[in-house]
Amino acid sequence: MALPILIVVLILVAGIVFLPQIQNTDIRGRASEPAPAVVTPTITSPQPEIVCSTLYAPVCAQGRTFSNDCEANLAGYIDYTEGECIPLTLPQSN
Repeated sequence: MALPILIVVLILVAGIVFLPQIQNTDIRGRASEPAPAVVTPTITSPQPEIVCSTLYAPVCAQGRTFSNDCEANLAGYIDYTEGECIPLTLPQSN
């Protein structure tokens, strides 16, 4: 009956003596190492959809007529005048 208890005690003592030599248990050495950086990808949110009204209130932006100021802004024009653009006429040669 004493033999199984003696074997268990010897295994525990051997584990306590030899296990620290097999594994690196120096916690202070590992704590000083920098942790790997976690890179999170940047998520770009989609642009909101802009819907212009069908109200016809023409504006002129750099010689181009738009149906309203919203359409001109969507095309990238911020400076515009109210009304349709005046067409440029070239003198006719006879």
